Amino acid sequence: MKQYVYRLYTQDMNREGIVSLIQACGFDSFTLSQGIGYWINAKELSLSIEIISNEKANAPTKLLASAIRSLNNQTAVYWITFQVESELIGLTKEVSHEVSI
Repeated sequence: MKQYVYRLYTQDMNREGIVSLIQACGFDSFTLSQGIGYWINAKELSLSIEIISNEKANAPTKLLASAIRSLNNQTAVYWITFQVESELIGLTKEVSHEVSI
């Protein structure tokens, strides 16, 4: 299936606030990845946010990037998007939000 991938790169701070912003924008499935980034030659903890959508979501993800920029008082948040062909391997029934450990 064709889907759209959205990635936002930001400084890793106010993570709970970022998660709240993501959810407030209507995204209930996303991935956060912690890393090391460099902004104008300065090393910092970075956070990559990946959202995969069946529909184009340029406007809401750009709004999210702007909200994160304001929350973290940053100069910029990097936003990228691309279209992919994807498949959930092994999914045999409807996805449930209940998790068993």
